[in-house]
Amino acid sequence: MDASGRPSDFSELLGPGADDAARELSGTVEFLLGRLAGKYRLARENFEDLVQDVLMICVQQAGKIQCGEAEPLANRDAWLCRVTHNAVMGLGRYKGRRPQDDGGWPQGFNPPAPKTLDRAERISVRRALAGLDEACRRLLILRDVLQEARTTIAGKLGINSNALGARLHRCRKKLLELYQGG
Repeated sequence: MDASGRPSDFSELLGPGADDAARELSGTVEFLLGRLAGKYRLARENFEDLVQDVLMICVQQAGKIQCGEAEPLANRDAWLCRVTHNAVMGLGRYKGRRPQDDGGWPQGFNPPAPKTLDRAERISVRRALAGLDEACRRLLILRDVLQEARTTIAGKLGINSNALGARLHRCRKKLLELYQGG
């Protein structure tokens, strides 16, 4: 609800008083981010960008409400808290997925070559693979040996990528159990 007690539609962000409304709203968002900055380093380091991101989401929400694609907000402050928190968490997920600029290894570090498996270990791996059902064996070969993209495999199976990830996890877990038990 806004100050008058009616549901917020953020229409003030789209009208002639948009600058004043954006300043008032950014003050609220800055307060919320200030609270999150104590807990999340990313909120401190990307404070201004996050304020702008949240304001952009508010303007987009106002457009959706005006077009009838979304309902007016019953509790604007609760919605802002959720959107602000999600913006910080989303930035953390985005930064976590970005490749490192340093090339991956520290300078001067030469990673050891993988050790070759002795005969007994190769036999154990083969037995574990033989103990898997055909579907798991096929999935693991497509993904881990042939390095086929998850989206391609999921498309062939007619499932989404998340479901494929769950199947791969279960198959790898079963393979590990068979290898350790055998």
